[in-house]
Amino acid sequence: MSLIGLNRQRGTFKTKINKIKNFISAFQPSDDCVKDKIELNNKLTSIQDIVKGLEEIKIALWSLPDDVNLTDSLDVIVELEEEAQEMKDLP
Repeated sequence: MSLIGLNRQRGTFKTKINKIKNFISAFQPSDDCVKDKIELNNKLTSIQDIVKGLEEIKIALWSLPDDVNLTDSLDVIVELEEEAQEMKDLP
């Protein structure tokens, strides 16, 4: 895959991270604990999938030819991984 394609995939993951951040900041516990638990577990699963996807993109970036400048792309991937990890570690 090309650098442009990988950056587009990265953008998709960034959008997903932002949606989950918005969900977490707006989350209000309801009277139905089971429903809340299911919603939060689904978001946690999504975060785990995002981390896995970002790792796959990072591996694909490293497999690109040596003449491709990866600095910005890798920096953004690392930032997204850190954001996802922070959300995963929330109490």
